[in-house]
Amino acid sequence: MVLAKTLSFGLFFKSSPNLRSILRNDLIKLPPSEKPSVVYDVRCECSSSYIGETGFTLPHRYKQHVKVLKRLLAAKRKLLSTTVDSEKESQKKIIEQCKKDSAVAAHAASCLQRLYPHVVCHEPNYKQRKIKEALYFRQNTTINPDQGMEKKKKKKKKKKKKKKKKKKKKKKKKKKKKKKKKKKKKKKKKKKKKKKKKKKKKKKKKKKKKKKKKKKKKKKKKKKKKKKKKKKKKKKKKKKKKKKKKKKKKKKKKKKKKKKKKKKKKKKKKKKKKKKKKKKKKKKKKKKKKKKKKKKKKKKKKKKKKKKKKKKKKKKKKKKKKKKKKKKKKKKKKKKKKKKNKKKKNKKKKNKNKKKKNNEKNTSKNKKNQKKKNKKKNQKKKNKKKKKKKKKKKKKKKKKKKKKKKKKKKKKKKKKKRKKNKRKKKKNWNDKEEITMK
Repeated sequence: MVLAKTLSFGLFFKSSPNLRSILRNDLIKLPPSEKPSVVYDVRCECSSSYIGETGFTLPHRYKQHVKVLKRLLAAKRKLLSTTVDSEKESQKKIIEQCKKDSAVAAHAASCLQRLYPHVVCHEPNYKQRKIKEALYFRQNTTINPDQGMEKKKKKKKKKKKKKKKKKKKKKKKKKKKKKKKKKKKKKKKKKKKKKKKKKKKKKKKKKKKKKKKKKKKKKKKKKKKKKKKKKKKKKKKKKKKKKKKKKKKKKKKKKKKKKKKKKKKKKKKKKKKKKKKKKKKKKKKKKKKKKKKKKKKKKKKKKKKKKKKKKKKKKKKKKKKKKKKKKKKKKKKKKKKKKKNKKKKNKKKKNKNKKKKNNEKNTSKNKKNQKKKNKKKNQKKKNKKKKKKKKKKKKKKKKKKKKKKKKKKKKKKKKKKRKKNKRKKKKNWNDKEEITMK
């Protein structure tokens, strides 16, 4: 009351008996984002959305979705990388389980766009409602197709008892069959063992005989080998002696060859020295001759140049004379050409006039000739068509005549057959009469 007077407002406590219960600070008030039990909506940029509810906060539930998504993506990655069949099957099971656990993860795995979660509303009595719903569905026969969990358990127990009885009967029958089979198998095994023992004894005897034979053969082979070795040793010794003799002979031959080669080399050196001296002498002589030739050539060239100069002067004089003559001739030719051109022009004019007149006559004639030709062509075409039609008519007439002839022949053949049949009948009748008369 003192607080009301100091602050100047009136107080009225309806539910709580005292002010201490309102002003206590041991309870923590949570912000709306951290309050549990909410209805939330996860919206994607591709305009798809998912609405769900949880007893926890929204960030906690969203983290659960993200964990499931990571697990799903890891399983897909392993499935693509592995080649073992058993591992592939286990990864497929994980993928299916993740899709059941979270629809958001299933969508995010295929869609690459961002997700935006937000709270739709708070539901404080979420856990109580879930318990009530579970009890309601369990006992309500119209909603629960199993008619309540208790009845379902009773039916299961009855079915299990029946199955157990059937299994016991089957087991007894199987045991009897197995005992019979075991007895048969034991008898067969005993017979097989006896046969195997007999075979083993026979094999042992054969092996012993073979071993004895092998030992004898080995001894013979050893003796042969020793003899061969002795022979080989003797041959080797002989070969070695021969080789030594050959080597000595070869060495002697080589020494002789070396001496001969040295002598040849000395002779060659002497010959080369002599040749070099001769070559030097020849070169000196050649040089002298070349000098003389060069001098002669120079003199000849000088003479030739003088002659050429004289000739050039003469040629120039001749060319000048020729040019003068050509100029005179050209002038004369030009005059003649002018006269000729005038005559030609006059002639051309006359010829043109003549041609025009002739062309006019020819065009009129050509037109007439073309008309005649066209008429002839048309007549030929008509004649051809008429001939074709006549041929066709003739062919048709021939065909009709042939058909008529064939029909006549057939009629004649039929008449002949009838006559023959009549004659036969008469003969048969006469024969019968003769038989009766007799």
